[in-house]
Amino acid sequence: MRVTPLQAVDGGAVISFNDITARKLAEQEREELAGRLINAEEQERSRLARELHDDFNQRLAVLAVDLERCAEMIKHSPAEASERMLELWNRASEIGADLHTLSHQLHSSTLESLGLVLGVNAFCAEFAEQQGIQVDFVYENIPRSVAPQIALCLFRIVQEGLRNVKKHSGSSRAEVRLEGIDEAIHLSLFDRGAGFDRHNPSTQLGLGVRSMEERLRLVGGRFELQSDPMQGTRIDAWVPLKPAMVRAS
Repeated sequence: MRVTPLQAVDGGAVISFNDITARKLAEQEREELAGRLINAEEQERSRLARELHDDFNQRLAVLAVDLERCAEMIKHSPAEASERMLELWNRASEIGADLHTLSHQLHSSTLESLGLVLGVNAFCAEFAEQQGIQVDFVYENIPRSVAPQIALCLFRIVQEGLRNVKKHSGSSRAEVRLEGIDEAIHLSLFDRGAGFDRHNPSTQLGLGVRSMEERLRLVGGRFELQSDPMQGTRIDAWVPLKPAMVRAS
């Protein structure tokens, strides 16, 4: 509320009132979302720390002991040691592959070295192979050079979107599409799975969807979600290409 005194002889004042309820609620929701995202990030870091300590450390320790035993075996039984070395090599290769998958969850080196299209394509192929879901990836009119923050934003949305397909939809197939339209990039990802009633007041969107929305907000983008029971789910994201249009957090 604002009160502005009048300079007239009779005095008086102008009282203006602006309802800022919606803005305050939006700010509160954004603060709550930021807190949830930080909490989720800390939980993910704890999970990765446990996985590195409890899984990889133990596997490497056992591998080191077996290598030492194999070295002693070479003197007395070269043939048996050679067979044993092959087994240890396979175990070392498995550990390397698992570490690659773990690091890929944090950040995609393919995205940095090859760019948005090849990075997304590589992830879709890897996801399809690991999860047994057919992922069709198509693209059109995507510039060779895309600002890193925009490329990473879209890449993370593809990651989260495909994880949701695996976790919730029950579908054996999904499609990811990237296309350049009027100085922007449009990303769409959809499946023909279980879907949900987005108009039902009791339906609560997960943290993954909120994370997508927040990522897009930070780069000046726009997010839409469409879903109906037994009709699948579709997400659409639009991001401006020009770095000048990107907003800082």
